[in-house]
Amino acid sequence: MKNDLPSVEHLDWSVTSRSANQKAMLKLYTLFERHPVLIKKHSRLKTAAFNLVGVGFSLWRAAFLADLSDGEAVFGDAKAFLGKILTDNTIAFPTDRSSRDWTFFYYMINAKDRLAALPQAWQPLLASRLKQKKKLPEGTTFPQHRWDRHQAAFEIAIDQLAKDLEHASKHPSDLSSEDL
Repeated sequence: MKNDLPSVEHLDWSVTSRSANQKAMLKLYTLFERHPVLIKKHSRLKTAAFNLVGVGFSLWRAAFLADLSDGEAVFGDAKAFLGKILTDNTIAFPTDRSSRDWTFFYYMINAKDRLAALPQAWQPLLASRLKQKKKLPEGTTFPQHRWDRHQAAFEIAIDQLAKDLEHASKHPSDLSSEDL
């Protein structure tokens, strides 16, 4: 059985990271509050907003799962996760945590896929941030660095949604007919 007690360093990183994620989600929530009609009525903006909710949730969940044990644990964790679904018919955070070598990657792949589904006009900004590889800061693990890149892309995407919503509120005729 793997050690489920995270290190102080990981807890520090995960609390800081989840705080940044929640601040970004608050910004997204504010956009929902300020522009409900635009988000509801225009398919491109609605799809982008809903995908961003999925990105935010996936990163929020993954922040506390980034202290992976090793590459060999993924198979065992995937099997244990399936067993839990089949046995208990439920998944809660303790199951995510005990199967983190698989669930971390599940949430990260979901975040990446949802970012890739955002408007094409945003993709160059997102791609440049997601591909940004640099020397890891002292004490940072690869999963934490991966999470940090996706969180930065999430924040960029929220800013892009805010710009598009602001533009659409001032220039509704600029929206394509497929958005109506």
